[in-house]
Amino acid sequence: MADFELNDGTLAVGGELTVEHAVAFRDALLAALECQGSLTVELSRVTEVDLACLQLLCSALKTAGSLKKDVTISGGPKSLREAMTYLGACSDVGCQHKDAGCFLIQGG
Repeated sequence: MADFELNDGTLAVGGELTVEHAVAFRDALLAALECQGSLTVELSRVTEVDLACLQLLCSALKTAGSLKKDVTISGGPKSLREAMTYLGACSDVGCQHKDAGCFLIQGG
């Protein structure tokens, strides 16, 4: 199960961020981007992640950039960093956002 709470420009995310919860996570990210000038996505209560989560976070950064909004990714379990490293997401090769503070490269 995943839960999302938007409060004062921070989207606090908890639980499992897996493909089963991807639609709810996407909807929470889009709603937060629509109503906030800048957004922090706090992942400290996340217990599990998969590639769907990584793709949605990257997409949120792209969307925020096109809307001229700032998004910061903070917290997150060790498994998130391990998943990014395993998938090669921590490489700056091919990332069009590597100079824009990409959380996948800089560790958020």
